[in-house]
Amino acid sequence: MLDEWILEELLKLKPGQFTGVEHSRSNCHYVVLLRDLRKGKNVPYEAVKGDVLEGILRDPPSAPDRRRWFEREMGKCRIEYGEPKTASGKSP
Repeated sequence: MLDEWILEELLKLKPGQFTGVEHSRSNCHYVVLLRDLRKGKNVPYEAVKGDVLEGILRDPPSAPDRRRWFEREMGKCRIEYGEPKTASGKSP
């Protein structure tokens, strides 16, 4: 079950954007790619689960979408190494 706050985060995205790695109360990890906004349905998830999964499997994220996400996540983890700086800000 996804946490309720994810809806607020999704509504901040534009189609084609994605979240970072999110962690839910139920110890799930997920990334959400917002494809498009549609009018919501007031039905239980179980009633539309098959349609949702079919849509995901019919049109999965493309290789460029996955690459963009990986590059963004790797950039967050990047550590740059260099010569230590002196008090003047220059390398020795």
